[in-house]
Amino acid sequence: MLQIKFINEWRDKFSEVPFEDKSGSWQLRYYQELAVRNTLEALANGQKRILLTLATGTGKTAIAFQIAWKLFQTRWNLSSAGTDYVSRRPRILFLADRNILADQAYNAFSSFPEDALLRIKPSEIKKNGKVPTNGSIFFTIFQTFMTNAKTVNDIDESKQYSTAAESGIEYDLRISILANTNRLF
Repeated sequence: MLQIKFINEWRDKFSEVPFEDKSGSWQLRYYQELAVRNTLEALANGQKRILLTLATGTGKTAIAFQIAWKLFQTRWNLSSAGTDYVSRRPRILFLADRNILADQAYNAFSSFPEDALLRIKPSEIKKNGKVPTNGSIFFTIFQTFMTNAKTVNDIDESKQYSTAAESGIEYDLRISILANTNRLF
């Protein structure tokens, strides 16, 4: 019974937050809205992994934006599924397979407060010796995040490698956007 209360509570919170329409200049297509609603429903139900598969040009970034928007506005995070809920903004990791896609997504998320967005770049990690954590929505590429470099000094910036995977940051949600999955294998 307690679990159903949490599910209904989060479902209600998500539905209370309107889709961000960027002052009326942006509206989701019907299938994008369905994808957002179904993803939020799955999160409200406590589902840990969700896979959305969409073709090129179908608005994956728009869907990711709206999911992040609703989670950010409601303060949903990993502690939301239990009685020990901590009200804080979620930490969302947006992974792309190319810098141009990560930059494009970063720019598309401009409706969020500026201090909530953070573009993780290998040069900053090399300079500071650690992965930045002072944001809510982090943007990077797979190559930056998924390598197992042992020391920051060994980073080859031309290959975009870092110790981001070893940073110890716990993300509440990971969003991955792939333009071409053949590049990963």
